[in-house]
Amino acid sequence: MRVVIFFPPAAGLTGGMQVLVQVAERLRELSHCPVFFLWEKGPEKFLKDMGFEVVVSRDFRFNTYDLFLVPEGWPNVLALSMKAGIRNFVYCQNWAYLFSGLPQGVSWHDLPVEFISVSDPVRVFIRKSLNRNTPVIRPAIDDQIFYPPESKPRDRIYIAYMPRKNKALYRQIRRIFQERNKDLEVSWVSIEGVPPDQVAGHLRKSHVFLATGFPEGIGLPPLEAMACGCFVTGFAGLGGWDYMRQAGSGYVPDIPLRQVAWQGNGFYSADYDVLDAALKLEAAVRLYRDRDLGLEGLLEQSRLTVRAYSKENQQNELSRWIRTVN
Repeated sequence: MRVVIFFPPAAGLTGGMQVLVQVAERLRELSHCPVFFLWEKGPEKFLKDMGFEVVVSRDFRFNTYDLFLVPEGWPNVLALSMKAGIRNFVYCQNWAYLFSGLPQGVSWHDLPVEFISVSDPVRVFIRKSLNRNTPVIRPAIDDQIFYPPESKPRDRIYIAYMPRKNKALYRQIRRIFQERNKDLEVSWVSIEGVPPDQVAGHLRKSHVFLATGFPEGIGLPPLEAMACGCFVTGFAGLGGWDYMRQAGSGYVPDIPLRQVAWQGNGFYSADYDVLDAALKLEAAVRLYRDRDLGLEGLLEQSRLTVRAYSKENQQNELSRWIRTVN
């Protein structure tokens, strides 16, 4: 048996593509089977430098016992494997794009595919929309890159954010915050277009992380921020509720939340509710300004959260999946 992973064409590495590489690394560590990357165009050298065999789609021939792993949004790629009669798995990393790539008139029920979810909310989404039960394979946080500092700056409070998604909503939240808090001296840390080690550096010097991204399959930046000692506020994008738990009163989604080993780890708002997000951000900043005694307990819940997204846990989830398909 071989696992063949389709690597989408892109100018650079997205978070979802990095998770595909993580999956390949864990499978290689498990030594259950060879792992190949199938690509049309993309960062081939990056994959080869990591020791993976990279094959071009037009030259590749599937074997009978291959498993083909395709990220959601690329159902047309399944045409490469259907004639071979192999098992096809759609790895849904964002519920919002599950149906976006299907040709007109084609249903997922028409295609010989099984599904894997990147988070429990995605699992619920697939079960309710397609009546399919799926295993969950979550991403891992690299603790060699994302880890807390010995201490945070004391000169002022730093608020980190990533403007790539929903920049206009970030601007509204910031404006509301500033109008309400002219006495609070804060610095805003924009994180965009830099490699992971620089992302981690910005997060380590920041006190609060404002999450503005939605929709999300799981939302890695808030988890990375927690790993770097930030207190998280903002939007969950649905998928973030795999690990986000409301600290105190506030919005909770309608979907059932899985049992976890931690309690409230942030102040969260319904997606698009910029007023509530600004108020939650204000409350988070005041935790630091007022040296609130409850802050350390909240940050401890964040640390407990991050531990659940280790390479070992990811490997265990992959091992369970491989045993079911072997």
